Amino acid sequence: MNAKILSIALVVLAACGGSVGPITGPVNNTTTCTYAFSGALTGTFTSANCIGGVAAYNSTQNVGVVSLATVPSNTYPVNGAIEVKSTGGISSRGYSIGDASATGAMIVQSGNSQWEAASANGSSGQIGAMTINVTSSTQYASGGGATGYYIHGTADATLEAVAGSGATGTVTLHAVF
Repeated sequence: MNAKILSIALVVLAACGGSVGPITGPVNNTTTCTYAFSGALTGTFTSANCIGGVAAYNSTQNVGVVSLATVPSNTYPVNGAIEVKSTGGISSRGYSIGDASATGAMIVQSGNSQWEAASANGSSGQIGAMTINVTSSTQYASGGGATGYYIHGTADATLEAVAGSGATGTVTLHAVF
């Protein structure tokens, strides 16, 4: 498994309770999502199999994670998550990988070709750009100082080709979930 995909999987796992805290309850937020791609990938697709947005917040560590994913059968699978240091839980606002306290990544894939946006704590090594805008959230579970949320909103990203994957150019993504 590609190390970048593994990193995203670990961040998404945190959003589902893996390291943010022991949350129990369903994390099935399957919804209809719309993805508009331009640049190296083009087209607008509606996915009835979108996992949608899932978020988690740990009040003892002041850490929150917001994430968005599609199932692999989507035309261009999308997986992304942003972890932020924050107080007060998940709120309706924008979460960006360019924020000083944020770490996150997004991968879009077509065949073996991959495009990514990634950053660690708003570092100078940021690749591309990604923002997840939360417009609404609904708590679905809590436990051990952590709270899980279903989230809805938009995601915008500019993703760069991953070296060695066969991808070229950049991909711009606008998703509604």
